[in-house]
Amino acid sequence: MIERIKIDGVYDERTTRLLEELSVSDIGFDFRPKSFNFLQGHLFISILEKTYSEAKRYFLNFADEKKFMIEKCLSDLKDSKIGLRENICLEFSDINEPAYYDQFKRPFFWHYNSDGNPKRVIQESKNLKGIVLSHSHFEEYVSGGNSFSFCQNLLQMLASRDGGLNLELILSLDWGIKLVPSIIDMLDIEVVSFSINRKIEVCYRNLNSTKLKENLSRIRTF
Repeated sequence: MIERIKIDGVYDERTTRLLEELSVSDIGFDFRPKSFNFLQGHLFISILEKTYSEAKRYFLNFADEKKFMIEKCLSDLKDSKIGLRENICLEFSDINEPAYYDQFKRPFFWHYNSDGNPKRVIQESKNLKGIVLSHSHFEEYVSGGNSFSFCQNLLQMLASRDGGLNLELILSLDWGIKLVPSIIDMLDIEVVSFSINRKIEVCYRNLNSTKLKENLSRIRTF
């Protein structure tokens, strides 16, 4: 059963406050320079200082970033009014060794990528808190009739890690995509995530609050 909704690519205070009104529990900020939703570190700090809530979780998404850039972001956050709270997590959508992710000594979520070595990341990463699974990735298995096999393999990888079955699984979707109930149930997914994009914007980086509300109402019926 879907219990939490995560909205990624938040880029301004207005959107953050709207998500608060709509009881969105998890908020993602995008620090990937090539992303349309890229957010500079000082703007992120400003937004968080004005809207922070202990009841929410905050995700900082990086990909193929230099170590010192991530460390600077964490250092700036530590020196801010908020500090490095437990509800602030790193999120990585790249392919690296477990040691790379663990060096920051922060809980993190990793975007599952079969081109990397998911088994090693799952088994060896000490600070891994959860896995983000892309719906587009699942579509390949569903169309080929292999979704059950994929889910079984993933569950086996999780079972091979101490406490691995307690790792959180987040299903990343695009707006308008129909959920696959069998996958939700099989993997016991409780969180679904959506990224802000043109489908719910009036124009570039200008959220359409009406479309967002309509979509969230529909999602919450699942």
